[in-house]
Amino acid sequence: KKDKKMSLGAELLLIKAVKLYCPKIFLPLEIETNRFGKPMIKGADNLHFNLAHSQDIAVCAISDKPVGVDTEHISRISEKIRDRYFTENEKKLDFGYIWTRKEAVVKADGTGISIGLDTFDVSNDTTTLNGRTYTLKTFKSEVSDHYISLAW
Repeated sequence: KKDKKMSLGAELLLIKAVKLYCPKIFLPLEIETNRFGKPMIKGADNLHFNLAHSQDIAVCAISDKPVGVDTEHISRISEKIRDRYFTENEKKLDFGYIWTRKEAVVKADGTGISIGLDTFDVSNDTTTLNGRTYTLKTFKSEVSDHYISLAW
């Protein structure tokens, strides 16, 4: 139930952002997905968005270029994931910081985690995936213990 509520919260953020920044797009939004499952607004070729939620926080990013966003509780640590999917540079940094950055990049790219999370490094402010360079920015939430990462 909580997961459904958080998904709805993220969708409401998207609706508010579209109403505020893209008044020419009419509601209700028609959402379609690419072959990897990345959601897109039907008929809005120059509007990209991404949603994420974790525990008690939901986030939304919109842009005129492909964008990805992810959030994760700071205390979450998975040694198994770190050892398998993180580069040597990434293993030196906080798990949640790196995990949200990796998720944001694959979401911006539209390919999902099937691309192989160990095939690119997000320890710097840019990374390259599938021949495209992405800029990364990570924040710590001011209202809860979460990392929020953006890739564009």
